[in-house]
Amino acid sequence: MTTEQRYWDDVGDEEMGGTTDTTESHLAKIQSGGVFDRFDMRVLEIGCGMGRLIVPLADQYPGAWFIGFDPSFSLLGRFDHLPRNVGRTATLPGERFDYIYSMLVFQHIDSDEKRKYIDYAFDHLNPGGRFRFQFVEGDEPDAPHHHQCYLGDVYDWCKRFPIWESSSDPDHPEWVWVDAQVDS
Repeated sequence: MTTEQRYWDDVGDEEMGGTTDTTESHLAKIQSGGVFDRFDMRVLEIGCGMGRLIVPLADQYPGAWFIGFDPSFSLLGRFDHLPRNVGRTATLPGERFDYIYSMLVFQHIDSDEKRKYIDYAFDHLNPGGRFRFQFVEGDEPDAPHHHQCYLGDVYDWCKRFPIWESSSDPDHPEWVWVDAQVDS
C-alpha cells in the first residue's frame, strides 16, 4: 500500500461530504465549457472518493460511461449508490476517455503524483478529449497534507497538451482551474 493510499484510507474513515449547495457548485465547475456535448461519452474522475461528484453526473448523463478512480479502497466502498453507468477502481484504467477531471485532489498530493496524473490524462484521452483539474496555487504550511503547487510547475507539466489554459475560480481566488485538450 502506498503512502497516498494509506492517507486516503484514513480520510475515508472520517466523515466526508459536503452540503448540497457545495456539491451543486462543484458539479457546475466540472461541467463548465460544454464538456458533456455527446450522449455516449467516456468519463474518468481522478480522486472520486465516495462518489460525491461522479454519482450525480452519471445520474444526469445516463448515456455516458463513468469510471471513478481513487487509490483508497475505503472511500470506494462508501458510495451511497452505484448507478449502472459507473465503475470504480483503485488502479488507473488502461482505456481511453473523452473527458477526465479531478477536483479537490491535486493540493493533497505531491508533485510526482500531480505530474503522473497529468501525463496519464494526456496518454489516455481520445482525440479531441479534454482534461479539467483544479489545484490550490501556493502553499498552506499549516494545512494538513497540503502540498504546494505553482502555476509555473503546472505549465511545465502540461506542455504535452497542444491546447491548455488556466483560470482563477471566482468563488475561491486561491483555486486555479486548468483546461487541457489533445488534438482532434
